[in-house]
Amino acid sequence: MVLAQGQAGADTIHVAAGTYHEHLQVGSDVSLLGSYPASGSGPRNRDTSPSIIDAAGIVDASGRRMSAIDIHNASQTTLDLFVVINGRNEVDGNGIGGGASIIYSTGPVTLSNNLFENNWASWGGGIGIMTHSAEPVPVITLTGNLIRNNDSGHGGGVSVYDAAAVLDNNTLTANTTNEQGGGLVAGEASLTLTRNTISANHASSGGGVAWSGCRALSASGNTIVSNQATTDGGGIFHQSCAGHLTNNSIQRNSAGNWGGGVCLYTAHPETFANNLITDNTAVANGGGVSLYDGATAVIVNNTLTNNQANGLGGGLYAHYGTSATVRNSILWANQSTQITNNGTVQITYSDIAGGWNGVGNLSQDPLFADPAAGDYHLRSLGGRYQPATLTWVVDKQHSPAIDAGNPRDAFANETQPNDARINLGAFGNTVQASRSDIGLKLPDRGDWRAILGR
Repeated sequence: MVLAQGQAGADTIHVAAGTYHEHLQVGSDVSLLGSYPASGSGPRNRDTSPSIIDAAGIVDASGRRMSAIDIHNASQTTLDLFVVINGRNEVDGNGIGGGASIIYSTGPVTLSNNLFENNWASWGGGIGIMTHSAEPVPVITLTGNLIRNNDSGHGGGVSVYDAAAVLDNNTLTANTTNEQGGGLVAGEASLTLTRNTISANHASSGGGVAWSGCRALSASGNTIVSNQATTDGGGIFHQSCAGHLTNNSIQRNSAGNWGGGVCLYTAHPETFANNLITDNTAVANGGGVSLYDGATAVIVNNTLTNNQANGLGGGLYAHYGTSATVRNSILWANQSTQITNNGTVQITYSDIAGGWNGVGNLSQDPLFADPAAGDYHLRSLGGRYQPATLTWVVDKQHSPAIDAGNPRDAFANETQPNDARINLGAFGNTVQASRSDIGLKLPDRGDWRAILGR
């Protein structure tokens, strides 16, 4: 790997299985590909023939511990299929990135299919990113990585500051920090999160993820589960930024204060839609979602169920000076109350246990398929998607939340029959929406005439 040390134009370097005790500096135009069998034959495999970068005991001339890998002032750089362990960054300013430190990069950098474990830094125990570069480049891409058991002052797994980053299909688990973002912390960043699993992380706030002041934010299709915050935002701590949160599963997170699932703090998400928010707990307020300090949100097609707050708002808590507009959503079986409105909450076309004044609102059992098994699709006589078997099944009951959404809202993503109207809950206007039962509806007068030939 000597060729990778700061040399531009080194092209593609294949690294054999083995343990390399070193601090690695990677330059531009380098693709570093690890986990080739030492025998020289057979497929690359991180489990059976890992290339391990082990920075245990590595120090600089001043005796300070170092990150395992530095990617500084680099572009067109790839690191794929390595195991990166025991980095401890006491060198680079505030200590950015214990496993991998990505600073001032001037072009795309991709880290893929690597394992980052047992690393530490002040910012980003596993991976720390700071570029201070104008948009839209550089973009730092993390894909397919396993980032676990790292520790930091901020961002136990990953830290993204003043950078553009895409995280896709990574697993961030069992990382810790004594500040924000057990799995991930981001500030003043352009951030895209898709298909990541963020689980069992721990932080002061934002047990799973925490972000603030982001220039752009999109989080979609992520599983954020079993994270813990000692204060606010067991799953997500969303502060002082807008952004889009869609199609996420936010479950079994806990907060020692507010927002077991999500804490919106001085936040104004542009889209908060199709999220499944279940089984979260808060010691104080907002078991599912809490709004605080002027936060606003339009909450559309979300399912909030089985969340619990020891204080107020088991499903949703809106503090003084906050506002929420809720539509096409289900709030059911939250404890001790579904909603506590100390701000301004308007709800329409939603299914609320105990009822709520508003156009189109229901208070009927939504008939979830199998809550005990985590299946919150709606039972249907016309057909329901069953994720365990990836098939459609027919039930003996039909949910009142099917075809009960705002008649003006889009429904076309629902498969036929859909009665030309959106369903309530997290799967409304998606391909997994439960189907209408055409047998429930009689033809109107004109249709009868056509049927009878009159």
